[in-house]
Amino acid sequence: MAQLPTSAAIHPQISDSVDWGSTRNVFIEGENLETLKALRTAYRGKVKMVYIDPPYNTGKDFVYSDRFAQTVREHEFETGARDAEGALKAGTAFEMNTSNSGAYHSNWLSMMYPRLVLARELLTEDGLIFISIDDYEVDNLRAICNEIFGQHNSLNENPVSFIWPRSGATAGMVRTGHEYILVYAKNRSSLKQFKVFSSENDFIEDRAIKKISRSNPESSLTLKAGMRFEGNNAEFTGTIGTNETMTIDGVMRFENGRLTEDVTVSAGWAMKSQIQQWMQGEDTFDTKGQRVVEFFFNKKGLLRYRKERSVFSPSTILESNIVGTTKSASNEIAEILGYKNPFSYPKPTALIQYLMSFCTSGEDIILDFFAGSGTIAQAVVQQNIVDQQNRRYIAVQLREDLDQASEAFSQGDRTIPDVVRHRLRNLPSYVHEKYAEQIAQRSEDNPLDTGFRAFTLGDSCFKSWKVDSSIHVEQLDRLFEDLGESIKPGTDPYDILFELLLKSGCPLNVELTPFSFGYTKFFAVESGALAFTHLPTEDPATIPSLEDWEKAINKFHEIYGYEPVQLIMIEDALSNKNNYVNVDSLKLNLVQLAKQHGINREDVLFA
Repeated sequence: MAQLPTSAAIHPQISDSVDWGSTRNVFIEGENLETLKALRTAYRGKVKMVYIDPPYNTGKDFVYSDRFAQTVREHEFETGARDAEGALKAGTAFEMNTSNSGAYHSNWLSMMYPRLVLARELLTEDGLIFISIDDYEVDNLRAICNEIFGQHNSLNENPVSFIWPRSGATAGMVRTGHEYILVYAKNRSSLKQFKVFSSENDFIEDRAIKKISRSNPESSLTLKAGMRFEGNNAEFTGTIGTNETMTIDGVMRFENGRLTEDVTVSAGWAMKSQIQQWMQGEDTFDTKGQRVVEFFFNKKGLLRYRKERSVFSPSTILESNIVGTTKSASNEIAEILGYKNPFSYPKPTALIQYLMSFCTSGEDIILDFFAGSGTIAQAVVQQNIVDQQNRRYIAVQLREDLDQASEAFSQGDRTIPDVVRHRLRNLPSYVHEKYAEQIAQRSEDNPLDTGFRAFTLGDSCFKSWKVDSSIHVEQLDRLFEDLGESIKPGTDPYDILFELLLKSGCPLNVELTPFSFGYTKFFAVESGALAFTHLPTEDPATIPSLEDWEKAINKFHEIYGYEPVQLIMIEDALSNKNNYVNVDSLKLNLVQLAKQHGINREDVLFA
């Protein structure tokens, strides 16, 4: 199922977005298997972290109906994936997986397997996947993860999982107070040691002296002028400190936060050789291999050291005061939405923030294709506030109707994606109010991205070839006539643009600038593509001429400061019903024009 091609396309919804022009975050409403397939070309090997919280298969969950008891084509007709004429629709049906089904576990595993295969394909070589699950399917999930990712790509020699202490519920004779989070690397050998990317956690400070004892005898050391002092001006003499002491030979004097002159001090040194190395200007490492940044004096005049935190080893037992609980997640959702949380057992942002804090940084992409309430999006934004990073998210959620009796429905949110978009629209004001002081610390050239680009999964903009061996010759003639134009009538130019960009390997968050010359409208794409995807009218002025393309190439250079490396246009835009004559000559001349600007023939694309 994972390897079958998709006829689906991902269509932009600009009016549903926030900061469309500047944001690099993406939310997609649509069935996740087809969405992952549509994303494959552009995002293969580019996602640093995947987190998913799939249905737990409790006997009450909907799962996606990806069965193989029939032929694929028969199954697609049964589930509604194909219409009455046999055309494959975007997406597949989903159905209740009841516990009395003969294929209870099989249905769930068949749903999960192809999605995990595609998730692995999207991961970077050093990428990680985290999967929340409970006791219903944890053993089966681990079995297919060992098959897809390899047991050797678990984080320890034996398969490892985190234990999340959720708010407990009594079911039977015991109270269930935990869930599991399975974690696998795409390629463990490419994975570096974890590090927490937080300015307040990047360094460790500790004392550089110990209590004098037989195993740690007193000895003298001359400390160099210029060493930093946490105070401003001060003098110390004699013996200072209580349990760990330093005895000063003469006077130890500081001015403007610096030691004014060399001073000899006796103490029970914890790192005497490292102190000497550091004062000689050599790279210095402690016994754990962590780099020592400096030795300095605290306000009491005692010597301390500061070293880089080079390794972070998360415990498999997560602490609820750090990662939150189901209850804290519900409160969080209600606070940002302004109405009662409509979801059962949501995950708190603190949990996702904790996981991404030690394995992602910079502009890493985090993907969640069971997005639920949209927690992943809020978690990414909030973690970027904490550690000043610029991670991006891709959240995917199937359209599911909400209970009409719910408060969310009464507030105008009819589906789960409606709730997600509501949450994401409220997110900018929410975080700017709650984290105003931390956001203010970001530099002007590194603003916080709180927006999102909204998309929906739908059918391709291009007509499909629907035929079998029983077709009558007259029907075949009509089919050829219908396919004279490849684009479906009334298709939006942005829909065409993003379908073509995604298929050519361009991400959904790419910057683009529309511009016009009279009736001809072009798109300049940051990745280097210059595109024309508007369908012409009967007016020949809506067909771009060679002169229009020349001006468009110059305009592209004006916008981005470099020449385009790719030209994209739909063949239907080369002519209209009144003018089919000059299509081939325009194609040839456009290829020659591209050559003059250093664009290769294979990068002039006619769709």
